[in-house]
Amino acid sequence: MEIRDSVAIVTGASRGIGRATAETLAREGGKVVVNARTETDALRQLAKSLGTGKGLVAAGDVGDLNACRKIVEAATARFGRVDILVNNAGIFGLVKMEKMRPEDWESMFRVHVFGAFNLIHLVLPGMLERKRGVIVNVSSIAAARPPGPGRVHYGAAKAALVGMTRALGQEIASQGVRVVGIAPGLTDTEMVRKGIPNLAKRAETIPMGRIGTPEDIAHAVRFAIENEFLTAETLFVTGGE
Repeated sequence: MEIRDSVAIVTGASRGIGRATAETLAREGGKVVVNARTETDALRQLAKSLGTGKGLVAAGDVGDLNACRKIVEAATARFGRVDILVNNAGIFGLVKMEKMRPEDWESMFRVHVFGAFNLIHLVLPGMLERKRGVIVNVSSIAAARPPGPGRVHYGAAKAALVGMTRALGQEIASQGVRVVGIAPGLTDTEMVRKGIPNLAKRAETIPMGRIGTPEDIAHAVRFAIENEFLTAETLFVTGGE
C-alpha cells in the first residue's frame, strides 16, 4: 500500500521504534496520529516535527478499550479514516518465573496483546469496508528465541502477537487488508538501555556485531506496509540472531 496520503496510528510513539516509525511514515507523505500513554512534551514535539497538518497527538492507555476508542475517534475526526495501524506500544521487565507476580503477567498481556486487540477491533471494520488497510504488530525476537532468562511473560505476550498476526492475516487476506508482524532483535532504545543489564556484552553475541537502531526497524515497518504480497507473516529483524 502506498504510504503517501494514508492515515496511520502509531502507538508507543514518543520514543524509540515508535518515534522512528512515525517520522518515516510522515517523510513518505503519510499523516500520522502519534500515541503514548500520556501526552508529553516529547509527543507534542514529535507531532509538530512531522510537518504542518501531518501530525496529531492522541494520548491514552492502549490497554483500555475506552481510551482506544478516543484515539480512533480523534484520528477519524481529523483525518477521516485510518489506513495503517502500527501496534508498537510496549513495556519490558526482567523477572524470573518463580518470582513473578500475577500482576506482572497481566500487565504484560494488557499492553501488548489487549492493546493490539483493542485498536484492531476499532479500526478493522472501516478498513474492511474500504478494502484497504495494513496492520503492523511489533513483536520481538523473544517470541521465538528468548535471549536470556526473566523474559517468560514478555516472550509469551510477544508470541501471542505472532499468533494473532498469522491467524488474522489469513482470515482477512482476501478482503483487501493485510496484517504483518515485525520482530526486532536487540535495538538501541531507552527501554532496552534501562532494562538490559550488561548491554555491551549482550551486543557482542549478535552476528552482525551491533545492535539495531530504531530506524532499522522503522524501515522494516515501511517495507511491510508497502509490500502488497506480504501478509500473515512476522519478519524477524535481528542482525542474524
